[in-house]
Formats: sequence, structure tokens, C-alpha cells
Amino acid sequence: MEDMKNEKFVRTTLRQLGAAQTYRGFDYTIDGALLILEDENRLKYVTKTLYPDIAQKHNTSWYCVERDIRTIVDVIWNNGDKEMLLCMSGENLEEKPNNAKFLKILSEYAAKMNQNHSCSGSKSFNDEKCSGENCEKLTRIKNQVKKLEEENKKLKETIGWMYRMIWDLINRMKDSR
Repeated sequence: MEDMKNEKFVRTTLRQLGAAQTYRGFDYTIDGALLILEDENRLKYVTKTLYPDIAQKHNTSWYCVERDIRTIVDVIWNNGDKEMLLCMSGENLEEKPNNAKFLKILSEYAAKMNQNHSCSGSKSFNDEKCSGENCEKLTRIKNQVKKLEEENKKLKETIGWMYRMIWDLINRMKDSR
């Protein structure tokens, strides 16, 4: 039961970070985080134990697992929710984390959130400048920005319609003279 809860949490977190389930590395990343939750020593031997275990489960090679997890990390770093990743890590990441670092962040976040019995996906730990409350505020602000962007789009469409109507009226007036 606990494994299913962790899997659901990690899956949701990856989606919130901006990773799509269509990537092969999506499931590999979930499995990696879950295996690390079982035994954090796997982080010491990522290429010797972690990747081969994931590869065996998915009937592929360990280097395909490594590459596909790296793709997930790239997608999140380049196009995903970097602020959430920074909140989760509890540190200022100057550069894209490697696979082991990313899996460590993800598994520690899942463990901490499970320990707090909270699966909101917007809280963090271990960081004063990005406490759970601040991450919740960040999520609310992002939601407000999204709503404002949608409103702005509608307003731009209305302005465009008004602009066309005004020019249409001006042209009709010219034609009627």
C-alpha cells in the first residue's frame, strides 16, 4: 500500500515538474525513486545496481535507462517547473542536476512529504527561503498568473475585434460619402 502511495506521489510530482508520461524515462525515473526509497545506498552505485535493476524490470539495457532518465531531467530543467525543483531540492541549483542528484531530490522529497502525510506537491522541506508555506504561495501565484494570462488573451481578442469593427465602420462611412 505504501509503495502505491509513493508511486502515485512521485508520478504526480514528475507531471507537476513538467515531465510527460510519453517519455520512456518517465517510468524509469519513478522506479528509480521508489528503489532509492527502499534503499538509499543505491545512490552510491547507480550504474552498478540502480540502472540494471530498472533495466531488468523493463527489459532494456542499463545505458538506455540512464539516457532516458537524463532526458527527463533535461526536459524538466529546460522546459519544466524549475522553481518547484529548486523548492524540492532545498538548495540553489546553479546547473542541471545529474541523474543521481535528481533521483535523490525526488526520493527525498517523496519521503519527506510522506512523513508529513501531505501530498499537495507544492510543499518543500529543509530550506528556509522555500518553506512549505512559501512553496504554497508560489503555487498560488503561479495559478493567479495563469488566470491573468488567460484573461489577457481574451482581452487582446476583444481589442482585435474592436479594432476591426472601428475600421469597418470608418470604411463604410467613407463609402457612403
